[in-house]
Amino acid sequence: MTKNLADILQDFLSIYVCRTPRQLDTCPTCIKLYLLFIPLLSSKILTIIVCEWYDFDYFMTCRWPMRKKLQVFISSTFSDLIEERHAAVEAILRAGHIPTGTELFFSEVSLEFSKRWIDESDVFILIIGGLYGTMLPDDSKSYTHWKYDYAGEAGKPRFAFVVTDEALRQKPYDFVTMESYQRLQEFKQSVMETIPTYYADDERHIKMVIRDQLPGYQRRDDLYGWFSGKDVQKVLEENAKLKAELEKLQTGNH
Repeated sequence: MTKNLADILQDFLSIYVCRTPRQLDTCPTCIKLYLLFIPLLSSKILTIIVCEWYDFDYFMTCRWPMRKKLQVFISSTFSDLIEERHAAVEAILRAGHIPTGTELFFSEVSLEFSKRWIDESDVFILIIGGLYGTMLPDDSKSYTHWKYDYAGEAGKPRFAFVVTDEALRQKPYDFVTMESYQRLQEFKQSVMETIPTYYADDERHIKMVIRDQLPGYQRRDDLYGWFSGKDVQKVLEENAKLKAELEKLQTGNH
């Protein structure tokens, strides 16, 4: 029993070092700990070692995981990429996360308003079509370009979709002859050289990529996301209950 307990504690120490909560259903180490510890929690000495020697709240998070919902900001030009934005919104919602973005509601908003929404988001998705977009008052870049740059400055993880030329030819305009075409090409090239970028032939490709990519972002400990108040309350109640039990065990051992 001593050897097995030592092995268990060694495994627990391996995740205690990082001291960051993980979700039980996505962390192999937490799954292993759960299976090993739960049947042994009736042991007074093991309970005291686990809850006192290590981080009690960390252990609680591993044992009663909460589902983290990411807020995902979608940015694109307004009138030409409606279907593509809708596809992104649908994929984000189906994945259980929260889509947001100024273009979902407005054709234009203030930079400060956009900043606030980007700051509050966890992930930034850019969709590039055949238009460069409305220019800033100083004519330095488009609003879409500015949002992309600001998200990078704010440290938001970003990935992009580039609608293929074949798909753009189905649009009711000739994108090659549009104003600011050269600026669009330069912007597109810069994006493709900087962040993960995926070609989109149609809305189905957008949905597939978002479905495949978001779980990786959800597992990142530096992306805090949002939690349901119901889940938080459940963990707090269990936390208080087990802390009370721990105090009784500690008192009984003195």
